[in-house]
Amino acid sequence: MYILAIDTATTTCSVAVTSDTTLLGEILLHEQHHSERIISLIDRLLTETALTRQNIDCIAVAVGPGTFTGLRVGISTAQGLGFALNRPVIGVPSLEILARQAIPAERICPMLEAGKGQVYTCLFAVTRQGILVKIIPETVIEAGTWVQTLSGTTLFTGPGALRYHERILHCYSDIALFAPASAALPRASTLALIACERFAEHKDYLPEKVLAHYVRQPDARLPL
Repeated sequence: MYILAIDTATTTCSVAVTSDTTLLGEILLHEQHHSERIISLIDRLLTETALTRQNIDCIAVAVGPGTFTGLRVGISTAQGLGFALNRPVIGVPSLEILARQAIPAERICPMLEAGKGQVYTCLFAVTRQGILVKIIPETVIEAGTWVQTLSGTTLFTGPGALRYHERILHCYSDIALFAPASAALPRASTLALIACERFAEHKDYLPEKVLAHYVRQPDARLPL
């Protein structure tokens, strides 16, 4: 089964193709303007892996939290391909992608930058079988305030953890570990692996059911 994974939730845009759990190719782009590049990146990746859009069996997309524009671009692209190709579309939370990249660890706190000194974050525990269990749901909060509510040895990961590394060390009263920078950026290859597991659950992954998970509402509002 060929899976096309799309992640435009942050300023790092990535696309990947897997054959089940085997990575065939991945492209990472560390810049914004996803709407101008995402389709060309997908077509380039398919060419490099000697595939066509019709070969794709399933589409995976990061659903946030993240940048509002990035989420809309990624999800609309995945939905458009899903409708056009009549393929399932699987949405995966961005914080789960980051946490998955940080295994093995007993407690994982993924962080994405949310602006204004805040982070999107949550807390996962990891079972002996390596399964992520969310024990504190997603929230948006100032990094120092957040870590003061936690305890126990915790692995912090993600762009937010990199950005607020010193603040976390200053405010956290227990042992704070940090994932290496190479594992702290969300990757479409990890997204594809999670989607492969979801696909095996044999649910109806209809394109129209994929929704963005913003956590907070955008600052800009239309006038009433």
